[in-house]
Amino acid sequence: MRKKIFKIVGILLINILFILVLIFILDVIIFKYNYKEYCIRREIPKFHYILKKPIGHFIDRFSIDYRDPIISKYDKGKNPIVVFGCSFAYGQYLEPWQIFSYKLSKLTGRSVFNRSYPGWGLQHMYFQAKEKDKTDFYKQIPYSDTVIYILMHDHYYRMLIKGSYDRLDDSFYIHYKYKDKRLVADNYKNIFLNLLKSSYTFKYINENIAEYYSYPEPWLFPYHTIEDKVTDYALKYFIETRKELERNWFWGGVNSNNKLKFIILMYNYGDYTDKNDRQNIAFNDLMKEKLKQNGFIVIDTTEITKEYLNSPKYLQENDHPTEAAWDLITPAFVKKTDLRINGR
Repeated sequence: MRKKIFKIVGILLINILFILVLIFILDVIIFKYNYKEYCIRREIPKFHYILKKPIGHFIDRFSIDYRDPIISKYDKGKNPIVVFGCSFAYGQYLEPWQIFSYKLSKLTGRSVFNRSYPGWGLQHMYFQAKEKDKTDFYKQIPYSDTVIYILMHDHYYRMLIKGSYDRLDDSFYIHYKYKDKRLVADNYKNIFLNLLKSSYTFKYINENIAEYYSYPEPWLFPYHTIEDKVTDYALKYFIETRKELERNWFWGGVNSNNKLKFIILMYNYGDYTDKNDRQNIAFNDLMKEKLKQNGFIVIDTTEITKEYLNSPKYLQENDHPTEAAWDLITPAFVKKTDLRINGR
């Protein structure tokens, strides 16, 4: 009996060792294959695994070169506006006076604090509002009653990434599991999980799963299940962020009569006639419906302009909005949301 147990244990250990060696070989292959592609553009970290708590991607503290706040001389009696999002909201490749938050301030006469950054997603908005000891958000941003999030097509994918946003990156992306209808932060002190998530094979698989869930084809059998799961996940970020902001900004907390005006600008810039265009937000109509049902104000670019935002006039070669795009969108957005100051 004992020999039989030893034999079974031995077989298991050999199989485990075989799997680990196989994963290591796959890691080396994936690293070398991607290294040739990426090293042309930038310096790549050497092949390695992460065991200790990672310091990358703002897991511990934010030390970010945010856009300077736009302080308006007309904002007496008005609270500032806070903008969240990624490079679109940040205005990547644009000058400070060419971006959405600057034009928003000029049109509304209100100060605007831009808390977005290239490569970010929904989890970075929630992280700022939730982890105040790490972000100093409420020390840096004054009381506000209006928040705007610019949602674009890649934010579902970023939400689902558990390791690095870039396969060869030397850090981890902020990630919250959607478990029992709650957002639960990953444990970055777990050596085993860090090792797993730093595996290039794991990152390759995770990226493909995230891609599958973010851009599923309508003919796929579990399409509606995916549609509900992903939109519920994204919706939870908005709901929980609003709760945190109201809890910290309003004296009465989440049960106060004071409610945050939370606006989501859905930036669709693909072919309006093709809902499967990957430059449009997947599950757009369902996401919009769920947001509205939960008290959010939703503005879709397809509703405020019939211009094609993927034309050279409105889209840079690197797939980011031009100043002309914000000149077109911002006035229509302000009018639709009634953010304009009376008399201006």
